[in-house]
Amino acid sequence: MFNLTINSTNVANSLNNMYQYKFKNGAFEVPANAEMMITSFIIPYSWYNITSRYNNNSFKIYWPISTVNSLTLTNGGSGYTDVPTVVFTGTNTTIATATAVLAPTSVASITRTAPGSGYTSAPTVAFSGGGGTGATGTAFLTPTTVASITVSPKGSGYTSVPGVVFSDGGAIGTAVLTATTIASFTVTAGGSGYTSAPTVVFTGGGFTTVGAGTAVLANIVSSIAVTAGGTGYTSAPTVVFTGGGGTGAVATAFLGTGVDAGKVVSINVTTQGTGYTSVPSISFTGGGGGSGATATAAILNYVASITLTAAGAGYTSVPAISFTGGGGTGAAATANITPTTVASITIGTAGSYTSTPPTISFTGGGGTGAVATATLTATTVASISVSNAGTGYTSVPTISFSGGGGTGATATANIAPTSIASLTLTGAGTGYQASPTISFTGGGTGTGATATASTYIPNTLTLDDGFYTVNALNARIQQFCIEKKMYLTDGSGNNIYYLSITPNSTAYANQIITKLVPTSKPTGYVEPSGFIGYPAAARPPYVEILSTNNFGKYLGFSAGNYGINQIADYNVLSNLIPQGSTVNSLVVKCSLVNNGCSNQSDILDAFAIGGSSGGTFGGNLNYTNTIEKFVGITEGRYNNFIVNIVDQNNNDIAILDSNLLINFLIRVKK
Repeated sequence: MFNLTINSTNVANSLNNMYQYKFKNGAFEVPANAEMMITSFIIPYSWYNITSRYNNNSFKIYWPISTVNSLTLTNGGSGYTDVPTVVFTGTNTTIATATAVLAPTSVASITRTAPGSGYTSAPTVAFSGGGGTGATGTAFLTPTTVASITVSPKGSGYTSVPGVVFSDGGAIGTAVLTATTIASFTVTAGGSGYTSAPTVVFTGGGFTTVGAGTAVLANIVSSIAVTAGGTGYTSAPTVVFTGGGGTGAVATAFLGTGVDAGKVVSINVTTQGTGYTSVPSISFTGGGGGSGATATAAILNYVASITLTAAGAGYTSVPAISFTGGGGTGAAATANITPTTVASITIGTAGSYTSTPPTISFTGGGGTGAVATATLTATTVASISVSNAGTGYTSVPTISFSGGGGTGATATANIAPTSIASLTLTGAGTGYQASPTISFTGGGTGTGATATASTYIPNTLTLDDGFYTVNALNARIQQFCIEKKMYLTDGSGNNIYYLSITPNSTAYANQIITKLVPTSKPTGYVEPSGFIGYPAAARPPYVEILSTNNFGKYLGFSAGNYGINQIADYNVLSNLIPQGSTVNSLVVKCSLVNNGCSNQSDILDAFAIGGSSGGTFGGNLNYTNTIEKFVGITEGRYNNFIVNIVDQNNNDIAILDSNLLINFLIRVKK
C-alpha cells in the first residue's frame, strides 16, 4: 500500500496565477467551492506483483540437517560385472552407508550372420538362455514383392467388382468375380427420337456366352401446342385425339381472359397414352358454341425398358450396355448381374515389402464376406531389430528363427554393458557438517558411475492461484515454515525465520535472504513441536527456483539453486527483470476530493502506464496534465490530507522507491 500524508512539513508551497493555499500554523484552510487537479506527477516505476494464476507456481526450500537425507545417482557408469562399494567422504560423527543396485543387462542389438533363403514372410525371432527374460526381436526380409493372393472365403452377394485395398507397400490389384449371368437391366436414360426399337449391344464383362436383350419403346403424347385459339368459347372445349396408332391420351383445354376471353390459350396433357407411332390429330367439341380452335400434338418415342432374352454365362464383371439403330439417340442402361462371389485378385503392381505381407480389404461391389491373403515372393532375411531389450541377461542368449517358409538364417545377440541403476541409503550417518562426496570402488571392470548425497530436507511450497505482492509472498513463506516446523521462537515470543524474500528498493530488485541455522537451540529459544532439526555445522537453508513453472520469471530469478552449501548468511538479488506486474494504469485518490462523477468519490485522477508516460521498469513515469481536469474538494480546515495510489483494479501499489513528485493546483471554482 502506498499512502502519502501531506502536511506543513512536507509540502512545497508555490505561487501560481490562479489561487494560492498554504499551511498556516500547521493547518490548511479549504473554502467553499474549491477544486483541485494534478498538474504533473513523476514516480519511479518500481512495483510488481507475483502471480501464480494459470501456472500452479511452486519452488523448493531445503533445510540443512546433520544426516544424509537422500542420494542421487547422476551417472550409472558402464561395464560393471559386480556390485561396487559405495564410499562416503566428509566430516562426520558416524559414516553413512549405502548399497548400489546394478541394472540387469539387456539385449542391445542383433547381428545377422546368415541370410537364409526361401522366406515368404518374416520368420519369428526367439531368444533362449543367457539368464534373462523378455527380449523380443523382429526380422526384416530383403525387399520383395507380392507373388500371389488367395481369396478365402469368397464372400457372397457381389453385383459389381469390389475395389481392392492394400494396407501398405504399394501393391495394386483388381478383383475378378466368380462367373455369373445377367439378371436384369436398368434403363438410366430413355433417349428420344426412336422410330423403332434400337439393338441392345453388350461389351466386356468376361463372358463365355454373351447375354441378349430387346429394347422396349414407349410412344406417348408429350405435349400439345395451340395453333389457333378460335372464338366464342364460353367453356373449355373437350380435346379429341384421332389417329396416330395409339390410345389413352387425355388432355384439358384452358380458355384465356381479358383480350383472350373466349379463346383456347393452352392445353395440358394429363394422360400421355401409349402406342403412338405417328402424331395424332387434335380437334375440339363442345365449348358453349365456340369455334375455330386448332392445335398440334407432339409425340415422344424413347426406350422404356429392356427385356432379357438370354442371361448369358461366364460374366466375371458387369458388361457395358449401349444401343444402335432405331433412329433415336441418348438411351443408356446398365446390366445387373446375378449376385456372386469374388473368385480371385489379379495383381497389377506387386509393390515392395521387407517384413510382412500387406493386409487386403474390399470396398463396394454390393457383397460381403470376401477375405484375401497375400503371399510374398521368396527372399532372405536382411536384418533383425530388437523390439524389446528384455532384462536380467548375464550372458549372450541364443537366437533362433521359426516360420516364414524359409531356412538357414542365423544371428547372434549383442548384450548391453551393465550399469548401476540406483542407490539404496542403508544408514544416514550423523554429524555431517556438509554434504559428503560419494565414490565407488570395485565392481569388476565398471567405470564412470557418479552420485551426490544431500544433507538437506526438501520441502515444496506450491502457491495458491492468485496475485501476490512480494511482501505477501514472504508472509506465505513464513506460514509455510510454520507448517513444516522450520523456525524457532525467541525469548520475546517472536518467530525467527531463516529464509525471506523481500523487495530491495535501492537495487530495484527482489532479494533472497537466508540466515545460518544454529547447531543447537539458542538460550531462551523455544522449538516448535516436531521441529525439523539442526545441522552439525551452522548452515543456512537454500532455495531452488524450478524450471517447470513461471515463479522464477515473475520474481526475477532464473532457475537454479540459491544459497546451497553456504557456511555464512547469504543474500542474492534477482538476476532478471521481474515479469509479474499486473498493473497497466495508476489511479490517484485524495482524502480532500469529493468526486461526484465516479463510483468512488475520492478519485482525483488516473493515467495509463506506457506511451508518453513511460513504462520501463526502473525508470520514471511522467504524467503531465495538458487540460484542466479539476475535481471538487470538501470545504474545511485540515492538518493534512492523504494521497493514495492504487492500480486499475483498486489494488494497493507496493512501491519500492517512494521518491516522487506531485504538483497539485487548487482554486476556487470559476
